[in-house]
Amino acid sequence: MAISISRPPSSGKNVLGFDAINDRFNEVHIREGEVVDYDIRVHELMKAELSSAHVLPDITNQTGVLSDYPYYLDLHRHLGRIWQPFDDPESPPFNHEYGQIVVGGLALAGVVKLFVEQYGDFFTFDVRKQYREKTTEDWRTEWREIGQAALDPSLFSDEYINDKLAIFTNPALERNQAGPNASLVLRPLSWAGWCWGLIARDKYDSITYKRCGNPRSCIREIPSMLPFGKSGRKQRFCSNRCKIAERAHRQKIKESAKTDTLKAIKNRQSANLNCRGN
Repeated sequence: MAISISRPPSSGKNVLGFDAINDRFNEVHIREGEVVDYDIRVHELMKAELSSAHVLPDITNQTGVLSDYPYYLDLHRHLGRIWQPFDDPESPPFNHEYGQIVVGGLALAGVVKLFVEQYGDFFTFDVRKQYREKTTEDWRTEWREIGQAALDPSLFSDEYINDKLAIFTNPALERNQAGPNASLVLRPLSWAGWCWGLIARDKYDSITYKRCGNPRSCIREIPSMLPFGKSGRKQRFCSNRCKIAERAHRQKIKESAKTDTLKAIKNRQSANLNCRGN
């Protein structure tokens, strides 16, 4: 039975809220004990308290429409590459966007904030309703385990992976539209659930990965089969940005070759004229 994973919420970063007036994300706070928290959640609690006391709150939560999530089909392996980078001079380890998490200490807060700006909270898709109190060290520990399991699933037992799925996903059987058969669908409750779902799929469905077709400084990977239970054209690039960059690179090579050819022709013509002159 193939494992499918339902898509993350289409509302994207709106699960954290967006201050449309000031054109910025709501702030991430690292409070006492290195606990990761969000002003939108604090504001919601304050509004509830003020409402119960019959006081009108002066805090408004503006919501803006943002673009889709950045590439995430290899998120589990991308975390693993923090500690096990490609053996590639074009992509040294310190180039990883989350590489500072290895350093630890104060650097952890910066990595957490960067991830939140791109994807939202790692342990829940909605910090207002399903907030999980986690420290920055909890983030690093979970990322390290996910990264190890992603690059070598044999390191973790079936029972351990199943326990993670029970915490971070809601498994369900869904009938296929094309016939009477059913598929196991994992509904992630967070990016942690998304990553452990991908790990289970990789291990039990033998999913393989290849580098993005734009290898110049891009370390993202493409799965051999999409996790949404659909087949289609083979994906070569992780994003349109990489697709355009690779196309521009090929065009640059063609133009360079054309310039070299014209130069060679011009040099030959000059040489022939010199010969005739002599």
